[in-house]
Amino acid sequence: IEQSNSMVEASYQTLKKYNLYGKQIFDGIQLNKELENHFIEHDDIKPHYAHKIYTPNEVYYGADPKICLTPEYRKAAQVRRIVNQNGKCGFC
Repeated sequence: IEQSNSMVEASYQTLKKYNLYGKQIFDGIQLNKELENHFIEHDDIKPHYAHKIYTPNEVYYGADPKICLTPEYRKAAQVRRIVNQNGKCGFC
């Protein structure tokens, strides 16, 4: 496997477990509000284990110059795009 969705899947699992399961969501407006709240908490409020005391946005935007990963993230995104554009599933 050249590329993995494990990081996306982990985020999706967290979203479902902590922000969607157990709630009665009756319409798209309410769903949108729950999603908005989740991503604000996930990206801007709650520090992540891998980032020590920093939130994902603090790491991405360089709150601490020693751990600025912006160039690595941009390079990884570029590599993913190239692999995805050139990838063949065997059916296409």
